[in-house]
Amino acid sequence: MKKIWMAALLFAFSLTTVIPGFAVAPEMRLPEWYRLTARVLTWEPGNGVVKIGLDFQAIGIPVLDLSAGIIWPGGFGKSTADEKASRIEAGKEWKTAHKAKAPGNFDGWIEVAFSARPSGNELKRRVDGLSDLSEAAKEILRREAGLFKTPIPIGMPVALYLDNDIGIAMPKGFVCTPAFPMNLRALMLWSPNVVLGSGSTAAAYEDFKRALRAKDAASAVSSIGKLRDSLKACGDSIPLKGVGSTHLGSPPGGGIGEFQIKTSMVLDALKFNEISLSGLGNLLPAIAELEKLVLENPRSFLTGFIHANIGTLQASAGKKIDSEKSYREALKAIPAWPCVEGWLKGESSKLKEESSKLKGER
Repeated sequence: MKKIWMAALLFAFSLTTVIPGFAVAPEMRLPEWYRLTARVLTWEPGNGVVKIGLDFQAIGIPVLDLSAGIIWPGGFGKSTADEKASRIEAGKEWKTAHKAKAPGNFDGWIEVAFSARPSGNELKRRVDGLSDLSEAAKEILRREAGLFKTPIPIGMPVALYLDNDIGIAMPKGFVCTPAFPMNLRALMLWSPNVVLGSGSTAAAYEDFKRALRAKDAASAVSSIGKLRDSLKACGDSIPLKGVGSTHLGSPPGGGIGEFQIKTSMVLDALKFNEISLSGLGNLLPAIAELEKLVLENPRSFLTGFIHANIGTLQASAGKKIDSEKSYREALKAIPAWPCVEGWLKGESSKLKEESSKLKGER
């Protein structure tokens, strides 16, 4: 049976895992005791150094004997050592950073090697406080909580994509790229070089990519309409074929099966593309629509890209201060983004120049 690797697992450009304990019946799960996320903090294409940040949070109880590291794929070198912590109090966070030298552009998997154990006594107390379980069920969970004598592995595979423009914990098939030049910058659009679905859906998507290559915005928008219509006949998910080694390879520990994306996510991406392209002729309405879009979906896989396009459109509209703010918001969502970092520096330089001119005139 084929497995579906859903993009929803990769949200905020970080992968989150919460696994309360060992194998128990679904209705008798141990309380959550941790949350673990991973994201790319910095990426320097010039020297190949990438830094991954891990953010661990102890939920409700202290967590003991923590170890954090990254298992890097072949070709990566000069990696930093694992980090250790003896205890993290309930509600507190433990942030670690892990560097390595990448062989160049990369599209594949890394493995977060993380181990820890909850405080067994505190976990038992939390079980005692579960009001929706019978005493017999609580006794089973108390025994379960008593098994945490040594650290257990709670790591995870993380998709990693690196190119000259961006470093992100996301499969290549979900990454928006600079696709339409605009005043020394470019609009970010979701247009991965893949085969999307089949039949009329695949044909409409090919028309869209062809229009982008020709820098024909009108034809691109027309293709989006046709593609949206064809998606009405699709199910909850649609296959992406040929997305690169993230698809062709396997995350450590097992194969991913068929690579698919939720149809609703494709529709969101098409709406983002359509609004962004409308800004080529109507800057201010497009900015307003993108701002509305990011408010409606504050944790979408598109969030950073939406902020970046708002910044680019604002720069074209002469709103330099607003543009700088939008680029900073984009970098909060996607910190390792050399492309946008360069655009932000450009806006900051212009603002400093204009400020100096105003002071001189006074």
